[in-house]
Amino acid sequence: MVRYALVAAFALIVVSCGGSGDTLATVGGEPVTVDDFLEAFQGLPPGRQVAVLEPGGRMALVQSIVTKRLLERASEMSPAADEAFWVDIYSDAWLSDSLIRSMAMESDPRETLAGLDPSVYMLAVALLSDSALAVETAAAWNAGHPFDPGGTLLAPWSVGSGTSFRLMSGPVWRFPAGLASLLSADSAAVIPLYGAWAVGMSRRTETIAEPDYDASMSIFGQELERAAGVELSARAVNAFLGSPVPGLSEGEPLASWPGGSLTPDFLGKLLTEVERFSFPDSVPGELASFASVTPAADAASRVWFLVMSASRTMALADLAGSRGASVPSRVGDYARIEALVRERAVRPACPDSSEVRAFYDANPGLYSLPERRSVLLGYVEDSLLADLEGVTGFEDIHRFHTMVDSAGVPIPTPMQPEEAFAPELGEPIFQARPGEFCGPVIVGEGIAAYFKVVETAPPDTLPLADIYGAVEDCLFRVTFDSLFASLVDSLTGELGVEVDTAAVERVDPWAASYRR
Repeated sequence: MVRYALVAAFALIVVSCGGSGDTLATVGGEPVTVDDFLEAFQGLPPGRQVAVLEPGGRMALVQSIVTKRLLERASEMSPAADEAFWVDIYSDAWLSDSLIRSMAMESDPRETLAGLDPSVYMLAVALLSDSALAVETAAAWNAGHPFDPGGTLLAPWSVGSGTSFRLMSGPVWRFPAGLASLLSADSAAVIPLYGAWAVGMSRRTETIAEPDYDASMSIFGQELERAAGVELSARAVNAFLGSPVPGLSEGEPLASWPGGSLTPDFLGKLLTEVERFSFPDSVPGELASFASVTPAADAASRVWFLVMSASRTMALADLAGSRGASVPSRVGDYARIEALVRERAVRPACPDSSEVRAFYDANPGLYSLPERRSVLLGYVEDSLLADLEGVTGFEDIHRFHTMVDSAGVPIPTPMQPEEAFAPELGEPIFQARPGEFCGPVIVGEGIAAYFKVVETAPPDTLPLADIYGAVEDCLFRVTFDSLFASLVDSLTGELGVEVDTAAVERVDPWAASYRR
């Protein structure tokens, strides 16, 4: 079952818009029935189902259903400004996923594996905007070793290098789908690609072992690419990244497919909306194809990943729609609630730098460090203690176990607080004077320890610059929780909610049918 995540309060619940059976609660005069409860319960994973059976679990589930109903009514009365955007991407995600699952059911991995080429390829490739330079580069490659021609356009395989010139290798069944025609070329060749020109030279090398399941998945991925029919534009992507390309028309799509395209404006919205602070927790798995890779990645890699991922999802969604697939109403319901919660709670909860600084200054206890110490620590068998009586340093102990560097020289522990040491050692270490050789301390059956404190650090507060992201996240969560609770409270007062607690406690989630 595909899960449509919204907010933590009801992320795993799929309920109907009404139902027959005994009433457990009312929201704005509309009933929440036992049938609604049972449907929601069946949609939960096993761990959450067990939690429902615990004290208070039934009431928590009903309250989650009530919250969803409240937000549905709120989205009907006052739709969020971005509602259409979220309905579109949730719907595309659902349609694309349904088509992928349908194609996977029709695919035979055994047949796919049986027909795979087991050889390995080596490929030199570059993407150029100028056809004359591409032809010259191919001729130069044929006359000698492939080299970086310079001035290349960025391409999906650029991977942060700033150039699309790359030497790649791998099993033939992982050969880049867009470059397939280069695999059979006898020499360096030029092919039109991504609205530009690719220069490539490939050769097969050696035979490898029989491909495994990953091979069939790779081939299936290539089948999806062909089915989607997406054509990417390196010229438009480079322009989006701030590198204008001569002759590029204004607003040229970053990708296109039969019946649709990915525009720069839409990609910009994805980059800002389907991001870190766009959701109360993490980006829902259903929208992964519309979210860029980690912000730590370079901008070009993030943009290329998102262009390929989003355009394929949208193209497969269009294909699924052309084949008669339709989106369940619940998908639109969740998308509209998503937009509403973002507008009224998520976006207002995103802090600016001054708010982060004020929160940090007001909560010093959250970011304080206790005293930390680093020690040279040696362990010995307690049977040796009689012979070690009176030792004054590790140089007097001929056999002990400790941390060592690559050359085998003993090194001290990292700087760490008292609780990071073994319980028997923490207090003695933090009572010892720096530089003092101490021990033995019995730390377990048959084991004793000697130590010497080599470095100390007093209690301190972590600098804001070092933990800015963590403080920002914490403030966002605190603010979001407050705003979301206020939103639900306001809707409860406006629409009216009544819960029959006795009826809720009588519900048997495992019953085939419900009886009083």
